[in-house]
Amino acid sequence: MHNTLLGASLAIVLSAGCSSQDGAGSSELANHDGGFDGSSQQDPPESRLTPSNLPPGTCDGAGASDLRVPAGASLKFDSTLPCDALIAQGTGLPSLCVRKFANVTIAGNLTIDTNGTSNDAVAIVATTRFEVTGSVTALAGGDARGAGGNCTSGPAYESGAGAGHAATGAPGEATTGDPPDPVSGGKAYASAGTQLVAGATGGHGCNTPNNGYPSGAGGGRAGGALQLVSCGHFNLSGTLSGAGGAGEPGHPEKIYRDMNGPSYDGTGGGGGGSGGTLLIEAQSLTGGATLSAIGGAGGTGGSITLGFTDDSKTFAGGTGGAGGTRSHPPATGAYGDFPSYNGDQGHNGAGGGGGSAGQILINVPANVSVPAFTADPPPIIGAIGTH
Repeated sequence: MHNTLLGASLAIVLSAGCSSQDGAGSSELANHDGGFDGSSQQDPPESRLTPSNLPPGTCDGAGASDLRVPAGASLKFDSTLPCDALIAQGTGLPSLCVRKFANVTIAGNLTIDTNGTSNDAVAIVATTRFEVTGSVTALAGGDARGAGGNCTSGPAYESGAGAGHAATGAPGEATTGDPPDPVSGGKAYASAGTQLVAGATGGHGCNTPNNGYPSGAGGGRAGGALQLVSCGHFNLSGTLSGAGGAGEPGHPEKIYRDMNGPSYDGTGGGGGGSGGTLLIEAQSLTGGATLSAIGGAGGTGGSITLGFTDDSKTFAGGTGGAGGTRSHPPATGAYGDFPSYNGDQGHNGAGGGGGSAGQILINVPANVSVPAFTADPPPIIGAIGTH
């Protein structure tokens, strides 16, 4: 995402086709007066929210347009769309791409995908009212600090490790009976205060280049870093996800004695991606939404089929480890095995390690209550100032 003129050009950019829309409906944008710098032709409210991470006057002026995603419609914000402002968060942290509107209404599906850009954090601001009755999903390119370990020199059946974030990712595994040689899980990395950091990408599983597959199983996608701000009321009744993605499954292999084929192994699964950061801030807040920043599961190891073409048996690979949630840390994938049948023996792939959960933050003024959302992990509730 890149910076552009503030506010005024936003509706023109989106209507020109820089966004991707799917489904029966379409997104709608309407022009309004006012810009990101706080200028407005509307009368100011008695008190105005002072959002985290953003300029203090963000809520002082109306956004330049409305964002509406009707039921049945899909809209995607990606790296081709402009930012109303680009804010540095600090050394080693992604820049924050700010999208400011007057009203935001999401009844369909909104996806924020910052893959392919260094701005792995996005803030969407509604200066009047924010309503989500559909779904919002945040994905990111991944934070290298917590990336799961890749299989680089191990046997083909070795799996990738899960990514870290709020906790360490689960390691990748090899095969029962091998000397212990796990691939390290991604390191945990702390987020201070309201810093917006994305999740990390899971590690990839090993592969042998001559078994007909171009590469090993890929790691799961990273959950995104997303801040949603309503300078007025926020009705959050749909779903909001910054969950990590599952690792890819390993490749299967078949060894038939009567075909004199080469002896290859089922390959290891990819590690799960870690959950990102979700930050919700509002002057008042209602709804019964489902919020998620859990880690992705590791990919299942590749199976192996042994025996003769007319008398064979398939042995499943190891299951992938579960991603981290509120109740448990990410799990290591199951070992592969040395199955044998009809006098043949081979390896099936190990399951990938699970990714760590991220974090969910909710900030409202001190005298405002927070609904009992269904959230995993549990949200961290904080106070936000007004002026």
